[in-house]
Amino acid sequence: MSGLVIAIIAGWVIGKLNLRHWVQDWFTRPQFGGSDSENAKLKFTDRIQYGYNAVKEIVGKVWIM
Repeated sequence: MSGLVIAIIAGWVIGKLNLRHWVQDWFTRPQFGGSDSENAKLKFTDRIQYGYNAVKEIVGKVWIM
């Protein structure tokens, strides 16, 4: 929970102080699996399934640690 709060505050500070040029380009690009055109073609139900699978994968990685 505290990590989320720190990330939100840091993002807000970066925006307010106009420090976005210090943020690496790869960090601001979407990191979703596939190109934008592939993601644009997904149906709503496919997006829900994709999100569910992503959450399941992340929780599985955290649970193992």
